[in-house]
Amino acid sequence: MLSEAYCIKCGKVLPGKIFIKNNAYCEACIPVVKAYSISHDIDSYSKVLDMRVCDLECKHIMQVDDSCKDIYIDSIKAGFLNIQWGCFRENVSKETENATIEKMIKDGFLKPIRITVTDNHVWADNTHTAISYVRRYGDFVTVKDIPFYICDLTTNPPTIAAEAANIWFDENCISGAIRNAMRLEYLEKNGGRKLNWTIFDLEKQLF
Repeated sequence: MLSEAYCIKCGKVLPGKIFIKNNAYCEACIPVVKAYSISHDIDSYSKVLDMRVCDLECKHIMQVDDSCKDIYIDSIKAGFLNIQWGCFRENVSKETENATIEKMIKDGFLKPIRITVTDNHVWADNTHTAISYVRRYGDFVTVKDIPFYICDLTTNPPTIAAEAANIWFDENCISGAIRNAMRLEYLEKNGGRKLNWTIFDLEKQLF
């Protein structure tokens, strides 16, 4: 468990607790979401909808090995210290993360996952939930087959796109979702994701 980290935007050293509380930002860098748009025109995102969930870009690795060494180094240099899944929790292992995923499946957990669209990638922004859908429905399950909402950071202002039933949160939740999604944008801008690392790649580390 890490005791300190770095602001994903400016690189300032932060206590681990502040990093977690502010979702990777220092107090000065927490984004102010002044505007966003909501769209139910999901057909305009057909390329995203047709993507397999296992092919979506993944935020985390389980452990550092030859398959992800460069991904890990780039992420750390970019200030994304939580590249290693659960690094701010205690006693995290493949067993604990698999248990969380299997409980989601057993409980029939059907929360929409956030699909974050940046200039360079399409991200699965809720890792446990994304993997739970792959295990439940198989490797060929696509985004359109599961509950989802899209946070499109390529538009100005950002766009939240989904069927009406999947946008159930209030304005504060929407702003929070956009702030969290923006971490991935800063990760890319800081050179932290030069190579691809997908949900499928993480899945291979869990077995």
